Amino acid sequence: MNPPIFDQRLVASVDQDGHRSCTASTPGPAGVAELKLGNGAVISVDYLEPDQLVSIDFAPSTRRSVIAALIGEGRASELLALHHSPNAPVRRLDAPPEDDLPSLRAMRGSNYAARQLGQLALLNTVSRDDRSPYLTRAVASLELAHTVAGGDLDHVPGLRRMLQPTIRATADLFVVAQPDLGDFVARDPQLARTVAQHCRQVAPNNRTLAAVARFIDERMVDDDDDSVEWYQMPGARQAMIANSPAFEPGREVNRLEMLAPPMYSVSSAPAPRSLWPVADYQVELLGGGRLFVHFHRPAAGAWVRVIDARTLVLLALAPVRSYDGDQTAEAIVPTSLAADDLKIEVTDTPLPVSTSAFARAQQAIRLARNAADLSITGAASAAGELWRASAAIWSEIGDDMRARLAEQQGRGKPSKRRDVTLTDRVAASERRSRR
Repeated sequence: MNPPIFDQRLVASVDQDGHRSCTASTPGPAGVAELKLGNGAVISVDYLEPDQLVSIDFAPSTRRSVIAALIGEGRASELLALHHSPNAPVRRLDAPPEDDLPSLRAMRGSNYAARQLGQLALLNTVSRDDRSPYLTRAVASLELAHTVAGGDLDHVPGLRRMLQPTIRATADLFVVAQPDLGDFVARDPQLARTVAQHCRQVAPNNRTLAAVARFIDERMVDDDDDSVEWYQMPGARQAMIANSPAFEPGREVNRLEMLAPPMYSVSSAPAPRSLWPVADYQVELLGGGRLFVHFHRPAAGAWVRVIDARTLVLLALAPVRSYDGDQTAEAIVPTSLAADDLKIEVTDTPLPVSTSAFARAQQAIRLARNAADLSITGAASAAGELWRASAAIWSEIGDDMRARLAEQQGRGKPSKRRDVTLTDRVAASERRSRR
């Protein structure tokens, strides 16, 4: 039996429609990157550190074999046995036994396939970002297709189904990016040569990508010849492609609203300010990781957030329920944690209370993403300014955790777990051209 691709501890939940969610961590100030496989599974990772899994969502139609390949056979059985119930909203899925895991780990909680899927999620998110230049988006889509076509991840269920749709999207993006392609070739011929190689390797029979490669080759031979054109595209057709649903950011459901168990957004929702005083409740941690929070006064409508005090990762979000007059919230936490390792928050408002607060959170995420992209290509000074701006907004809307993480990045403690991609280098080239 092959080892699972993802081996982190998970908190599982299922909604009344049968959608199952496995949450591993809370994303940081830059939100999440998402990859939708061709089998009803959606993988979400931290945008800043794409080797860090945030969650995996499964549609009701997702086959058992797919779930088992991603999280392990035993945990797939546990997840499929979980049914929607008001009295059992979440369940902890422990890491698989050591015997089921690969013997070599290059990074924490991640094997090669998991890290690669994190990078693909990042590329997919960039390719769909309508605030990025079309050339950057085209190269992100091309790099995504190139990695899938390479075959190293063929054992990942549903990934190969993405290839042809991604190639079509790549071709359309290059059509829209046509006005910028000539300047790019003149500015960075080595990068352009790599783009041309990717086009030929990914889809040698695709007319548009073959034309992109030929255009780059010809411009590199005679970069003074402005008459070289790789594709004749009527303006109306070009505008139609640019405005098609494939390029609308809303079509990726902006999974800044990443689900946490059992049903609430944590990736861009600010942490609540309206916290209950500690004197109003008592925390009890029993064997097996069962956590109870008992209330001394009526607590209908309140929610309990359980946070790892060391990593600030959200472990559980549980509603307060009434059991024979006892107001109690119940959650499951890793058995390796003691009561002192947990931070408990009780709130009436686990979601953003206003549209303006949510908009500010999205602005903070945008600033953090731009900062992360700058950091990865060495523009530390410009990145630091954006990190501080992001931190200020997170603090303003009450999310001290993400504010603190953004401040740390701004002080020169960048993430070490994000590889520089071809897309990153092209994006840096585009930024230099706009100075």
